[in-house]
Amino acid sequence: MRTLVLLAIAIVLIGSFQIQNYLMNENAPRYLFFYYGSRTANDYFPLGSGFATFGSDQAARQYSSLYYLYGFNRLFGMNPEDGSFLSDTFWAMALGQFGWIGFFLYCLIYLRIFISFKAQYNSSPDKKALLYSSFISYMIHAVGSAILSSSAGVIGFIALAMVLSPKKSLQYKEEI
Repeated sequence: MRTLVLLAIAIVLIGSFQIQNYLMNENAPRYLFFYYGSRTANDYFPLGSGFATFGSDQAARQYSSLYYLYGFNRLFGMNPEDGSFLSDTFWAMALGQFGWIGFFLYCLIYLRIFISFKAQYNSSPDKKALLYSSFISYMIHAVGSAILSSSAGVIGFIALAMVLSPKKSLQYKEEI
């Protein structure tokens, strides 16, 4: 736990420029997605606005009616012609589309995955470092991209599952 607290402090200090410019700037697309993600979760309480309506790739392709409601159609990189930033963050998408209940369930799932690393008490320090650093990097990356719902995230979590899985010895029978 002490390591995680120190890591969190280091992340905030090192990432303060990005946090200030991308998450605290009221004109930044990520800020807007987090703001309107929570607003959407509140407006459509408790289950959110539904699939393909906010922050996802399909919401961008179909240009969700919520984007018109929130004025995204007038913003650079967030309009129907240029949707470069419309699927820019996983957590805001989860909050808007699936509401507070869905967001809480996502958090529980990822917390359960994180807790499962502790079961690797007999593992080498290198294996533990790989598990923790990869997982934390995915969680941080999910603030600024849709990595957890992309093929890169799926492949990454498959790799984590392979590291977590117990090794089974294969015994071959010699047939005569």
